[in-house]
Parts: sequence; C-alpha cells; structure tokens
Amino acid sequence: MPEVLSRPIMPFASSVHNQENEEIGYIAASYNVEKIVEKIEGFNAQTREFGIDGYAFMLNEDGEYIAHPQENKVLQENILKRLRLIKNY
Repeated sequence: MPEVLSRPIMPFASSVHNQENEEIGYIAASYNVEKIVEKIEGFNAQTREFGIDGYAFMLNEDGEYIAHPQENKVLQENILKRLRLIKNY
C-alpha cells in the first residue's frame, strides 16, 4: 500500500445549494491529521517552556487519543470509557 494511503486524515464534506436552496452537489476535502498533531505538540512544547500547567490533546470520534503528550496513550486509551461516559465493550 502506498504510504500516502496509510496516513490519518480528517475528512470534511458539505452539500452545496443553489439560490432556491435545492441541493445541487457536494464538496469535500481532507486534512492531514499529522499536521494537526504537529501543532498540538508545538503548543505543548511552548506551555512547558513558559512553565504553564496543562496540555492539549486530540481525540477521535470514539474517544481514543490521537495526539497526547504521553505517547503510550495514543490509540491505546479511550477517555470516554475511562471516565465511564460510554460502556466499556
């Protein structure tokens, strides 16, 4: 499989309407999640540099960490299950 097909993406899509509000098509785009992860890592580095408590992280729609300063949590821990906000299947 080509490397580009194994990269995580965040898809966006919306319907397109004409002046009569009739649906006439769709528009879609995707964003490379790795770029967002880089921004989060940069933010976390700056907070540490300035002695600020706290950190940023990113979850997928299921509640799994996609980006976290503790890399062992990425795709290994589900915050929604940990906080018992959803059933632990």
